[in-house]
Amino acid sequence: MPRSAWGAADCAPRGPAAYGEVKAAFVHHTVTANDYTPAQAPAAVLAICRYHRNANGWNDVGYNFLVDKYGVIYEGRAGGVGLAVLGAQAQGYNAQTTGIANIGTHSTLPQSDAALDSIARLIRWKLPLHGQPTAGTVPVTSAGGASNRFGRGQEVTLERISGHRDGNSTSCPGEALYAQLPNLRARVGGVAPVTPRTRIDATVGPGVVRYPQQVRLKGTLRRLTGAGVSGAPVEVQAFAGRAGWRTVARTTSAAGGAFEALLSPPAKRVLRARFPGGQGLLGSTSRQGVVLVRPTLTTTRSVSRAPVGRTPVIAGTIGPAKKRVLVVVERRIGGRNRRVARVLVPARRGRFRTAFRLRRAGLFRFSAVFAGDAANLSATGVPVYVRAVGTAGGAASRR
Repeated sequence: MPRSAWGAADCAPRGPAAYGEVKAAFVHHTVTANDYTPAQAPAAVLAICRYHRNANGWNDVGYNFLVDKYGVIYEGRAGGVGLAVLGAQAQGYNAQTTGIANIGTHSTLPQSDAALDSIARLIRWKLPLHGQPTAGTVPVTSAGGASNRFGRGQEVTLERISGHRDGNSTSCPGEALYAQLPNLRARVGGVAPVTPRTRIDATVGPGVVRYPQQVRLKGTLRRLTGAGVSGAPVEVQAFAGRAGWRTVARTTSAAGGAFEALLSPPAKRVLRARFPGGQGLLGSTSRQGVVLVRPTLTTTRSVSRAPVGRTPVIAGTIGPAKKRVLVVVERRIGGRNRRVARVLVPARRGRFRTAFRLRRAGLFRFSAVFAGDAANLSATGVPVYVRAVGTAGGAASRR
């Protein structure tokens, strides 16, 4: 069942999905009620998502998949069921495993045959999809953590189908369900991967640019054996909030699997590179990179020198376009610039304009400032100066 069918719109992720690898599957139970009907099960998934997101403060529901006692499989954490989405289901192993949760409590109650058959089908599809066999053991590296049974950096050997307790200090997935894992492994059987896996690594830089400066995303596409993959399509994607990832540029890998693309982001962007698959190879997705963008402000003055009482015009531009710009006015006093006014000026299509009355003689400095928002960093333009001469109500004197 896709996320849209169990109400995930009411439990939207806090941010974009992260990705890792899938070497094994952890089996969990949710420690919730067992006496639900088929019609009530989707609401139970939504309640789990809300608890993980709102009470635990996680990005999204922790599990990659959930299964009810009737055998219905639910899409868990957002990011793509066919991708190696990093969940929050087994501390220290999330970047190397997928997590499948059984809806209910299985400390004493065994799981149903319908559910076990569904889990078996899911694992027979999921592990080979990521280039892994379904049987035997696999070495993984512990990333540590308070609930982890093994220290950071320690190599741990797991069954391809393991219980949560095999990696973490927990009773999950319950005594009854844990006792069923040998049966589950038998249902899954030994399925070998049929498609070679790939790995795509990418970096983006510089991390902070001034609009409209370009950034370069570059990387390498390789088979897991290390051999580069040339002539393959590579998509550069940007995270678009609830709309997920959208492709903003395309390129092709060259000799050795190297690729690069230039972009001119108008605002903050979370970027990644993605190989969609092809040439008999499985697709892969890189880690994310973040680019922050500082706007560019230009400022002009109508005059450089004016009598006291006049109102010189201060105008300029801001790109990317914003709705308003703050103009800070300072006057030189005793060798220091002292602020005398702050004027919030509307901007239309990236252009702003205001006038300021010079009430006293002296050197005035006008600076255009953007305070920053969710899309762009703060920025200050190069200031312009206007000298006010004479006295109010009197003739201007030359200096």
